[in-house]
Amino acid sequence: MNLTTCPVRSPSGATIALGVAAYAALRAPADAIAALRQNPGVHAGGPVPPSLLRHSDEQTVVALAAVLRAIHEHGLGAASFTEWGVVAAPRFLGRSAFIATLQRFTAEGAWGVSPQVIPHRSLHSLAGTISQVLGARGPNLGAGGGVHGEEAAVLTVASLLALDDLPGVWAVFSGWEQEPVAQGGTETAIPSACAAAALALVRATRSQAGFRLSIMPGAAADHAGAEFPGLLGEFSLESVVAAFAGDAGPCRDARWQLSDGGRIEISAAQGTMERACPTN
Repeated sequence: MNLTTCPVRSPSGATIALGVAAYAALRAPADAIAALRQNPGVHAGGPVPPSLLRHSDEQTVVALAAVLRAIHEHGLGAASFTEWGVVAAPRFLGRSAFIATLQRFTAEGAWGVSPQVIPHRSLHSLAGTISQVLGARGPNLGAGGGVHGEEAAVLTVASLLALDDLPGVWAVFSGWEQEPVAQGGTETAIPSACAAAALALVRATRSQAGFRLSIMPGAAADHAGAEFPGLLGEFSLESVVAAFAGDAGPCRDARWQLSDGGRIEISAAQGTMERACPTN
């Protein structure tokens, strides 16, 4: 199937179909992230060096763990991701860290600011770290950065697969359920959890088994409820984690509304295990 770079406003009503080669969803309580930082998983036959994640944002740690879990659970440990791309949609990555950094800068000047903050707490940091671990030399970038970032990431992946000769692209989403708040130059811990979802997306083929993610054109959000009944709501980190959680794979008939019109759907090949979708 030919892909298009304008899925929502396509005058021909074209649908983009992407194969889901692997997936995983992960929710890590705040007090469990330190252990994940030391051991997020195994890749290429060995553990990830703890030093690589020493300065990484917590969202990067959890997102990398989700990617490595997807690779392991779907038997891709021997696969090469050298030519793959990575598109990540962290939610407000590094915001609390930057607040604390600016407070230290005000109090102590430039010498009070770590040079590790910008390279590890900026929008593109998460995708860059994952590409380092996987040895991926394709494009790696952050998308969105706030609300609806997940939509931006999936549409960017579809565009990359349409325009570039890439075998696949990782779409990775992450965010805090409740952000830690920086006060007085320190980060105030709030009992919370960080969640992440990772999807290995490829060009879909007619004979492909497993799951397929389709991006379909449609009406604007204000009118979508009547046109597309049964939607799970907005395509967000929380709804994706809920849909992809569990051993049975993505829930059947998963459909999400896109904010600018159109929808995203997950469908399964005949005979693939399915489970009921969670209700809002």
